[in-house]
Formats: sequence, C-alpha cells, structure tokens
Amino acid sequence: MKRFNQFIESKMFINLVFLLALLLPASALLLRYQNNPTIPGHDSYYHLLQAYTLNSYTGLEQDKFLFSVYDTLLSFNPVLFSQVLPLIFTVASLAVLYLLLQRLGFGRRLVHLAMFFMVLSPLTLHLGVLSDGFAFTFFLLIVGAYLFLSKDLIKVASSLVFFVLLLFSGPIYLFLLVLSLITYYLVTGKLGKRILGFLIIFGVVFMFYYGWVLFAFGIPMHSALDNLIPSFLSELGASTGFSVFNLLLVAWGLIFIWKQKKIFYPIPFYLLIVAFSFVYFSGASLFLLVPFQLLAAYGLIKIGDTKWILGRLHYYSVGLLVVALLISSFTYHSTLVSAEPTQEIIEGLLWLKGEKVDGFVLSDASRGYWIEAVAQKQAYTGSESIFIQDRDYRKNVSQTLLFTRNLVTAKNIAKENRINYLFIDPAMKDGLVWQREDEGILFLFRNNETFKKVYSLHGVEIWKVMTNDINK
Repeated sequence: MKRFNQFIESKMFINLVFLLALLLPASALLLRYQNNPTIPGHDSYYHLLQAYTLNSYTGLEQDKFLFSVYDTLLSFNPVLFSQVLPLIFTVASLAVLYLLLQRLGFGRRLVHLAMFFMVLSPLTLHLGVLSDGFAFTFFLLIVGAYLFLSKDLIKVASSLVFFVLLLFSGPIYLFLLVLSLITYYLVTGKLGKRILGFLIIFGVVFMFYYGWVLFAFGIPMHSALDNLIPSFLSELGASTGFSVFNLLLVAWGLIFIWKQKKIFYPIPFYLLIVAFSFVYFSGASLFLLVPFQLLAAYGLIKIGDTKWILGRLHYYSVGLLVVALLISSFTYHSTLVSAEPTQEIIEGLLWLKGEKVDGFVLSDASRGYWIEAVAQKQAYTGSESIFIQDRDYRKNVSQTLLFTRNLVTAKNIAKENRINYLFIDPAMKDGLVWQREDEGILFLFRNNETFKKVYSLHGVEIWKVMTNDINK
C-alpha cells in the first residue's frame, strides 16, 4: 500500500484527476452531439425557455418567472451556452474546491482521493453536462466558501456577493448555507463573529427578496410529494443521488469519525438534516456532495491502513471498491449520451412550431418545457409550474384526458380547457404514461372525426383535436 499511497499523494495523480474531470463530461457531450445533437434533460429546457423569454423569442403567456442569474447568462446565446456553461462552471468549481480543501487543512492523500471521488460521482457528471442550473449554483457555493475563509477582508466581503446570488436560487439554499456555516463553527470554533454578521445580512436579504416574491407572485403551489420518488439511491448511479458503492464508503467514513464524536459530533446531524431536505428538494444534494466524498475518501484510507489477516484480500477489497465507482460513473456517462430528448422528438416539436395553435398542447408534464422552448407553443402542464394557482387542477385534467376511453368526456375536457393538440413520443407509450397500445385516449384515436393524426415519424405522433368549437 505504500507505493499506492505515494502515487495518490503525487502531482501526477491530481493532474490525472483534473484531466478526467474535463474528459468525462466533454466526451459525453461530444458523443451525444454525434449521435443525438440535442440539449439533454428536461429541466434544461426550462432554463432554455427562461433565456428565450428574456430575449422575447417565444411570445408565450409564460408562467411567473423569478430572477435567475444563470438564465440571464444563457440569454446571450441560449443554445450554445446551455451546452458549454455547465462544463465550464463544473471544472472551475472543482479547481476552486481543491484549493478550498487545502485551505481547510485536510491531508494531501485525503484531498486527492476526495477529488478523485468527486470527479467519478454521477452527480458531478450531471453538473458538467445538464443545463439545469445546478452547476452554476455549485460554483457559487464553492467559490463563496473559499473566499469566506480567506484572511483578506476584501475577499471575505466578495464572498457575500456569491452567497447572496446563491440565495436567488431558492430559499432552501439559504437554509442549507446557514446550516453549513453553523456546523463549521461548531466543529472548528472559528469565525464566529464573521458567521454571525453574514447570518444577519442573509436574514435581511431573505426578508426583502422573498417578501417581494410573495407579494408579487403569491404562494408557490409546489407539492413536496412530487419529489418523494427515491432518487437518492440507485443501483449504480443517479443524477441527483449517489451510487451504492459511494454510500458504502461514506458509511465507513462515518463509522471511523464517530470514534472522535466529541470533535465531529455535529457532522452526522448536519448530514442527516441535509439528506432529509434532499427528499423534498433535489438541489440539497449539492450540500452533500463534498462532505460525502471526504467521508468516502476517509473511509477508503482507513480500510487501506487497517491490517488484515489475509493481505491479498485487503488489496482486492480496495481495488473492487474503486472499480465499482468507475463502473458507476461510466454507466451514468452512457445514460447522459442517450438521454432524452432524442433528435426525433426535436424534429416533431419543430414541425409543431410551424402550426397555428390557439390553445394548449397536451403531453406528459415532463414534456412541457420541450414543447414551450422548442415548439414555442403553450403546454397545458409543465414540470416546474410552481406559481400556477390551478396547478393541481391542470394535473387532474391532464390525467383524466390521457386515460379516458369515453369520447364525450374527452371532447368536453378538450373544449373546456382549450386543448387542441396532443404530443406523444415513444417513451409515453412504453410505460411513462400508458402500458398498452389501446389504453386511455389511445383507444379514442380510432375516431378520425375527433382526433386527426397530423404528424407521425419515428414513433413521435402529433394529434389534432378536430372539435369545431376549439379550432375556429
């Protein structure tokens, strides 16, 4: 293990780590561009739509949008920046994180291994490829933390800018940032006055900004139950979660630091609170990413330093865990390369863009921002419509129409809600919405007087509702 440890602590190793940090997301983008040249993801199109809206490209009656620095940056070149900014912010964040971990006083071997695990994490790969704003949020968090811990008062003051911009991403980030600062003080006993001053400023900004949000937009109609599907854990990797093998090492790290609970007792409670927050807000995973990789690295170091009766089993165990993490990363890499939307879906949406649609286009809610950003038509349901007061009503209407086999019911729902087009892709027929070919409204498509197929190519279908009262 001595040679292995020396290699881990070498400059060559950390240089390889940063090379891997660049190659993994860049190769995913390049492979995707060759096989499926579209912007990947669902929420990526929410931010693309925001950027288009800032440029007044869509002309849609948009939902109420909050100010977003990331979307403002995208607006300068929405399509190009949606593809390159996540990679730029992720690599920059990793570079600053390396400096931050050194500033915090962690040992070289721990820092290098933690950075290696960071790069292999599916969540980090997610940050570098998907334009959902997480990469920018993580960048603000890491740079803000690095400047906050500086001895230079100018840098400390500048960290406030990054933290305040972070608050615009959502109130959950304020809560988790405050929790992180308090935990840092409880563990180290340092910077108490600085932290207190920042907390006061955060409180003032929060009251003014979110007070204005409530006054201008009303109470967000967001149901936390929408995020209760367990994305925290996956068989090999998850976009906003962590792989099983990574969590095993995290558990080992926690066991080893528990022996020093008098010093590190706040850390398990911090992780528990953030993990609980993650169940309701996927963005909370950004606050778990760094501590989890530090714990995983610490766990692996302790496993490596422990004397085993069977020496070879010792080496095989460490090697197996590293290989498992590599498999997890490359599995998610391939998932990103083939992620929706496909080129066929985009072609169908571009066709729909040329049609005159006076009302709404109905599809699965996960397709809402594809429809609005690409086809530039009003989707009846979307993924993040938190300020639509009739959000639950629209969700119920959508489910009723998609699953009804009663022609009169379907016509009345479409008429009352001004739904005059339906967009269907292969995934919707393959379990996302329906399980059988004649399930729900698919059965009613046999009635050519009410539903007319106006587009069909590569499994993507667009149906027009032929009710005269709707399509005048």
